[in-house]
Order: sequence, then C-alpha cells, then structure tokens
Amino acid sequence: MFFFYQWNLESYKKYDCRNKSNLQQTLFRENPKMKINQKAANKNVSVFNRKLFLLSLGACLVAFVKIPIFSQWLFDSKAGEIKDSNGWNVGDEEALRRFSISFCDIDRKSISDITSKEFEHQYRLRKPLILTFQNGAKDWINSSMWSRSELKKKYGQWLLLVGNAREIVRHGGNGHIQTSVEDFLDDKMQKTNLQGEPLYVFDRYFYQDSDLPSSLKFPKLLKFKEHLHDSLFFLGSTGTGVTFHKHADAWNAVVFGKKRWFLYPPKKAPPGGIPFGFTILEWFDTIYPTLDESNKPIECIQEAGEILYLPESYYHSTLNIGDTVAIGIQKKEPATEIEKLFYEELKYHSQIIEVKNQRLNSTEKEFVINKQTQIQESLLKLLPANTEVHLKLSEIYSLAGRFNEAFKHSTKAMELDPLFVVAYLTIANQFFMLGRNTKAEEMFQKAMVINPKLWDVYAQYGSFLVNTHHTEQAIEIFQKGIELEPNMTAFWYHLMMAQIQLGDTKGAEISSQQMERLNAQH
Repeated sequence: MFFFYQWNLESYKKYDCRNKSNLQQTLFRENPKMKINQKAANKNVSVFNRKLFLLSLGACLVAFVKIPIFSQWLFDSKAGEIKDSNGWNVGDEEALRRFSISFCDIDRKSISDITSKEFEHQYRLRKPLILTFQNGAKDWINSSMWSRSELKKKYGQWLLLVGNAREIVRHGGNGHIQTSVEDFLDDKMQKTNLQGEPLYVFDRYFYQDSDLPSSLKFPKLLKFKEHLHDSLFFLGSTGTGVTFHKHADAWNAVVFGKKRWFLYPPKKAPPGGIPFGFTILEWFDTIYPTLDESNKPIECIQEAGEILYLPESYYHSTLNIGDTVAIGIQKKEPATEIEKLFYEELKYHSQIIEVKNQRLNSTEKEFVINKQTQIQESLLKLLPANTEVHLKLSEIYSLAGRFNEAFKHSTKAMELDPLFVVAYLTIANQFFMLGRNTKAEEMFQKAMVINPKLWDVYAQYGSFLVNTHHTEQAIEIFQKGIELEPNMTAFWYHLMMAQIQLGDTKGAEISSQQMERLNAQH
C-alpha cells in the first residue's frame, strides 16, 4: 500500500529511520564562525525528530531532512523604506495602504484601567485583549537593548531560526533554517523567495539564552514563570508573519513595528483550513477578499508598545507592517478540555507516522489508532463544525480501514470549507487507496487550482502519477514543484526516479547533478 505524506523538508537523505544519530549530526554541524547554545541545539533536534514526515515510495523508504541553506532564490525587496531612530524600517506607503485597517475588533484597555480580577473574569480563556501603556514599550522593557545596532553588536554571530509563514507552522512553531543575527539583519531580512515570501525569525531559544530577559519588566498582571511558559523571539519585515495555528494561553508584546492579527474562536477553523494550506500572504490575497461577514476573522492592528492577550485555542495568524520586533510568552500546558485533547493528540503524532509507514505490529497499531480515534471523536462532540477535527478524524478512520466513515468526514470538511486545500489532497489519497484513480486525479487537480503555490500538491500529485504509471505527466508536475521550491532536493530525487523509469538517462543525470550541487551547499 502506498501512502502520500507531505514532503516538508528541503534536503533529501537516505537513512535508517530507527537510527536518529545521523539525522542529529546533519541538523547541527558546528560552525566556528557562529555561536549557539548547545542546550538549544539539542532542543531543536528533538523538535525536528518529532516533526519528521516520511514518504514510502514503493519498497524504498526515504526521509526528507531540512538542511539550513540559502541560495540564489532570495531576491532584494525592501529598498527605499524609512528607518526609525532604532534602525528599523517603518514600512513604506504601499505597505501601509495594503495592510492597514481603520477598525479593531479586540477590546483595548490601559494597563492602569484593568484589575487582575477583571482580567480573570472577563478575558482569561474567554476573549482576546490588547493592553496599552502610557509610555508605550518603555513602561515594560528597556527598548534600547532591542535596537537594530544593539542586537547586531551583541548577538551578531548568534544563530537564529527563520522560515516563511507556512513552514514555521509545519515545523511545530519554529523556524527551520539557520542564519546568524548579523547575516539576517544585513541581508536575508531584506529578501524574498520565488513566491515573494520574506523570511521571518520565529525562534524559541534565542531570547531565553540571551541577556534580553533582563530588559523585560512585565506588569504584575502579566507575570509568568519560565518553567511553565515558553518564550519566543519574533523579528521580520513587512509581509512576514505566520499562517493560522493555535496553542495554549499566550501574550504577544510588540517592541517595535506593527502586527495585524486575524483570529477565529475555537469552534471555527479559519477558511482555507488547518493544517497549513496557505501562507498568510497567500491567504490574505486569495481567501480574505472572498469572505462574507459570517466568515470574516476578528481583526486588529497591534501597535508598538502594546501587549496582546491571546486566549487558549484561538486560531490566529499575523502580518507584520514595517520591521517588527516582538516577544511571545506561551504557556507550556493547556487549561481547557478542548486544548488538552489537541495537545494529547500531538503526543501520539510520531506513532501515527509509524502506523502510516507500517512499522508497528498489529497490537501497537490497534492501540495507537484507537487512542487517536477516541481523541478526535471527543473533539468532534465539542467542536461539531470544526473542519480541522473532521479532517483529522477522516485520516484516522482511513488508517483503520473505515473508509465509508473516512469519506464522510473528509467530505464534510470540504463542504464546510470549499477552499480547504489539504482536504482535497486527503480525499484524493483516499480515492487512490480504493483504486478510484479518476476521482483521485480530479481532487488533485482541484487542489492545484485552489492554491497553485502549495508545493505539497505537486509532491503528492506527482507521486500519484508515478504510481499510476503516468510517468511523463509526473515529470511535468515535479518540474512545476521545482519551480516553486528549487532547493528542495526531494523534488529533484523524485524527478530523477521518474526520468529513469521513462528512460530519460540524460534528464536523470542532470537531476542527479542538481542534487549533488544542493548537497554540496550543506
């Protein structure tokens, strides 16, 4: 049985999936020019280990491993912007016109006008809130430590984890590419990839390992404990941000810049779907303009010096306006029944991958599937109209061989959200497993229309075409995927294999050389 999984990483490497040591050696090679906290490196490795997605291609089991590389696919994009006194670009007129709004759907209160009791009764776990301060960020942080020149001077050779809006969420809420602070500020921050997506610092370890926590003096209402909370460092130019996701209770504090928020309460997953079918820029340009009043998000622009409280389980996405520097404080453990179930589901994620790759015995497989089924069925009772839950339940039913129920829920997800691109991919895979290849191809093609920039579509559709012996078409699809992700070695590998099947030895040799070139950049 062949299963389609997301190819989520940029460099291909064969390895024994039972032995993680070679993966760990690959992820963090020592660079004498860069400094990194080893504890943070170990944490990052564990994140990658948990988030691997595997692809079974016939009898060959392969893994796709992200290697931090930058190449010619980055383009200058931010010339001519005006800098503030701290060295940060404030955003040009076009950016302000494109991303600004004149309304705010979120309550705003001065920190001096709200008590802890009022916050607990009216907002905690209930609805978002923006806190303002008389003197802005100066009331809660020593902002001089966060200027462009100061960060570069003190931390220039430190490593940061960066990524684009979709890949950050795909990698468990962390950047997936390494660069130094100096290199990011001087070069990468001003550039975009082939899809016009800028890179964004989304790092869970840099802030805590630095001296920056000493600059923070949060008011009593916002006090947090390190062993109970994660801290995140955000830095990006206009148009950066993250695609929709959710988690436990969190605060987001903007030191410099502006952040536009898009929120949906727990019962309703955002149009376009969860997981990651769109980057935030793709969503903003293609989905957002089509939304009627019943499907529009809760919106507001958070100004510099303001702190936003984000309740647990709220789906959220952000767009930065101008260079934006921010801190996130996020609880490690959830408090509500809904989010506890979502967090419990994540604990079994790696075992679900084992099930998909047929590496568990029948008893282990039955336990994992039953456990995940219980979790998703419990979530469905609490969130009957949530498309994320319907799709996840559909995928579990597929693994259990309960295809009628699987189709019921994947179709329901698609009916509730006709733009849920990943739902179309799931349904296509389900049709393929039942031998209904014409319907499967129809779903793949619809997904390609909904978001022609989602590389997963070309990865999965191309693999489907190979397995249904349409090799020439598969080559065309893989080549389109390469146009989107020229540094993704997995595409070159599968293109090469298809070319070999077709007898195109010259084309296969060119693809092999391209793989060698990419691997040499590591």
